[in-house]
Amino acid sequence: MTEEKVEKCISDHGFAQVYQNTIRNQNLLRAKVSFKKGDLIHSFSHSILSDTITYLTVQINEKQHVSLQPEFLQYINHSCDPNTSFDVDSMNLIALTDIEEHEEMTFFYPSTEWKMVQPFDCFCGTEMCLGKIEGASFIPVETLKKYKVSSFISRKAGFCYCGSNDLFSKCCKDIIEGVVPANSAEQLMRSRYSAYAVSAADYLLKTAHPSLRRQQSIKEIQKWADENDWQKLEIIKTTSTTVEFKAYYLDPSKKQQIHHEKSTFVFEEGEWLYLSGEFE
Repeated sequence: MTEEKVEKCISDHGFAQVYQNTIRNQNLLRAKVSFKKGDLIHSFSHSILSDTITYLTVQINEKQHVSLQPEFLQYINHSCDPNTSFDVDSMNLIALTDIEEHEEMTFFYPSTEWKMVQPFDCFCGTEMCLGKIEGASFIPVETLKKYKVSSFISRKAGFCYCGSNDLFSKCCKDIIEGVVPANSAEQLMRSRYSAYAVSAADYLLKTAHPSLRRQQSIKEIQKWADENDWQKLEIIKTTSTTVEFKAYYLDPSKKQQIHHEKSTFVFEEGEWLYLSGEFE
C-alpha cells in the first residue's frame, strides 16, 4: 500500500498540512510549499509555561517547559536526520535543509530535551538513526555536536557559549584565560560574548580599545554580565575587521531581549581589540 493511500489530510495551515496515517493512527506535518535551507518557516509562541515536562512540551531551560502555539506544530515528528529546528530563543521554526513541497517536516527531539519523559525506540530509517531516544543527556558529545541544539541543551552539554559547536574548554575558555590569543576579529567577538556569559569582566575591559577603557569600569561590566541570562550568539556577517551579530539574552525581569550590533575591531601591537559598535 502506498504512502498516499494510507494518509489523509485533516487540516490545512497555509504553509503546511497535517496528515493522519490511517495505519499507524499517527499525525504528521507535511510542507505545502518548498523551503530553502535557513528559511524561517514559521514563528511560534507558547500557551502554557510549566515546570512539568510532558511528551508534548518543549524544554526552554532547566525548569521550564512550554506547549507550542500554533498547536499543529506538535505534529512535527522526530527524526535523527531532521530537516527543521525549533529555535526556542527567537521562537522560530527554521529549515535545516532544503524542504520540498509535500515533504514531511521533522526535528531532532533531543535538540530541546535534556531528559525525555517518554523515551522511545526510533525507527526513522536514516543513516544517522540513534536507536533509543532518551534525551540529549544520553548522547555522546561528539554525536551531539552534529546537531543544531537549543542554547539550553548547548550549555548543559558544555558547548561553548559562542555557538562554535565545540566545547567551551576547547574554544573560548583558553582565550578568555589568556592561554592563547584571539586570531581574528570574529574570534575576539565570540570570546567577548562568552566572557559575558561567564562574567569575565576583566577580559572584557582588557580587550576593549584603550580609547574606550576610560568610559568603562570592571564594576559596571560585571553588573551587566551578571544581571542578564545570556542565551545565544548569532553571527550575521563578518569581514576582516567587523562582525555583525545578534546576542539573545533574558533581562533581569526574564524578558527576552536581542542585542543587534555591528562591531568594529582593530589589530594593534599583536592583539585584536574591540573598537566600536553600531547598534540596531
